[in-house]
Amino acid sequence: MSCAAQMPQRARVRPNKDNALPIRPSSASQATRNGKQGPDAVDYEFFMSTGKPETVGGASRRTIRSHVMRNFFHQRVAAIEEQSHQSSASTVKAKQNLKGRFRLDKSGAAKKRTDKVGNGSPENAGAKVSSQSEQGSRFSDVADSGGDLDTGNISVSTGSMEANNLTSTPIIPRYMAQRIDPFDALPIKSGPRVETLIYYWQTVFKVNSVAINPTPGSWLSFAKYDPGILHSTLCSVAMYCGLYHGLNSNIDIHYHKGEALKLVNKKLQNPDERTSDALIAVITVLASFENLWGAYEVASSHVTGLRRLIALRGGLPAIKHNDPLQRAVAWSEYHLAAAWRIRPSFEFVPQPYHATLPDELLVEAALSSPNCLLKLTIDRHEMFNVYYSLHQVAIAYNTPWADRMDRMLMSNMLHEIDYKLLCQSSRLADQNLEAKFPSGNAVSVIEALTVAAQMFLYGALRSIPLPIKVFDLFLSRLVAALDIQDLLGAWETQCTANALLWVFFVGSIVAQGRQEMPWFIDNTLDFMRKTGISTKKEYEQALKGFAWTDDFCASPCESLWKATAERGASLKNNSVQQPTDIPLDTSNAQAPSAAIGDQEIDMDMLLELSDLDGEDDDADADSDFEDSPW
Repeated sequence: MSCAAQMPQRARVRPNKDNALPIRPSSASQATRNGKQGPDAVDYEFFMSTGKPETVGGASRRTIRSHVMRNFFHQRVAAIEEQSHQSSASTVKAKQNLKGRFRLDKSGAAKKRTDKVGNGSPENAGAKVSSQSEQGSRFSDVADSGGDLDTGNISVSTGSMEANNLTSTPIIPRYMAQRIDPFDALPIKSGPRVETLIYYWQTVFKVNSVAINPTPGSWLSFAKYDPGILHSTLCSVAMYCGLYHGLNSNIDIHYHKGEALKLVNKKLQNPDERTSDALIAVITVLASFENLWGAYEVASSHVTGLRRLIALRGGLPAIKHNDPLQRAVAWSEYHLAAAWRIRPSFEFVPQPYHATLPDELLVEAALSSPNCLLKLTIDRHEMFNVYYSLHQVAIAYNTPWADRMDRMLMSNMLHEIDYKLLCQSSRLADQNLEAKFPSGNAVSVIEALTVAAQMFLYGALRSIPLPIKVFDLFLSRLVAALDIQDLLGAWETQCTANALLWVFFVGSIVAQGRQEMPWFIDNTLDFMRKTGISTKKEYEQALKGFAWTDDFCASPCESLWKATAERGASLKNNSVQQPTDIPLDTSNAQAPSAAIGDQEIDMDMLLELSDLDGEDDDADADSDFEDSPW
């Protein structure tokens, strides 16, 4: 009987059952039978069987033996592959339980990790982490408590910065932070907390970003080669992030400050490094940190030592080759002078720089310049020049000029304005000045204008955190300068009422969260009643005639307008305050009105118009005033 069988080449061989064997082709001609090619081609082997025992020939015996051995080795390889596949499958099923340092989160999103604070360095403090926060960064950017952040001399609520558009930034994933220094090239011991601070330094740290660092990255390139500069800089970054981003950074502040002081003492003992740029930079940053921290006595000792080191180098010209360092030294001197109301020991004189502001910007500034300051009885030209420069720089910070801003030119102008204001402030501190002007109104107006300009310069243009101590000093001086009889009449005589409104506005921004805030609200409301400002558009236009940046002023303007209208409605409904200079008609239950000459401003109309803004888009403002941070 003749039969044919078709089987895959690597199929199991059962010769006793089917009497058919697949035979691997021995030549190319055999591989192309039936039109099939390649390793998957099927062969056919025919043989005779009578059903009786018979002796297999030598050729057939060799063929069967060869095929059986090939099938045996194939089965053994297949068993090994199947075992490896089963092991891989079990690994995939158990991947959720695997732990590894470089294993990424499944969703790709960063998880918040609770910061474990302990003793020693920040690296040791975050070494042990609870099992509930295995993924994400060790250094959360938002305080878990959500309450007040206690930073020694500074106490500020983490949620009180919304008026300045300062919101928390995203959490830094651990794997992202490690990319900052993947090869341990930093001059200090690296770790998650150090890398996180460096990330914040490069992304959100804005203190004097233009005034000291007009060339982006110049200070970083200077600090990354010296451990003392890096430690002292990260100390200031930690404080800034604690104030504005809710970081629990006390341990980082003290750690980096202590390490920087150790390196300062070590360098002072080395004659080769005693007057180096690195040592001057470390002491400069430490002095700036103490100024921001409010420890002015400690800052004064640092600045005194800094002056001696610079004198040993041959004076300020000896460090002119390092422009960021020279600007940083000037800032430490200026900040201390602002706190003590003294004249700076030197004036920062930049290298010759011939760039100027664009002509279009100069035209825009000229159309809204504060010309009213030329009416001042004393120091009219000095104050006008300061405010006009401040007005120009503020316009350059706004759209569309911000993208085209010449940072070096802005830095030079900021230092010039700061020095002029410090000289003016120190002169006003002279007790004999008021003797020359018996009325005192002229001196008070100049004092208020000077302090308000300093507050705007530091808060809006230098990006100094508002909760620091120097703003407390500015507020106390401003309130004292405005505490005079017939305040509005004195300002209308000296310059204009709008100048007083701008001073109230800047004081209100800084007074947010402080005890002086109600005082500014009440005086702003009284000013609006007497001057007839009844729309938000009029209010904003009056403010933009002096100095205005959108980032610093836009949101507070909206909040202050609503808070003032709320205060007026509250006084009307509760009858808490009644003007004494207006005769009241008890038979008429109308709201009080303020008389200005022959004109009367109806307070009912003011409250109805408090949310209207002419024909602008602000006309649909909500009349049911929402809760405001003011």
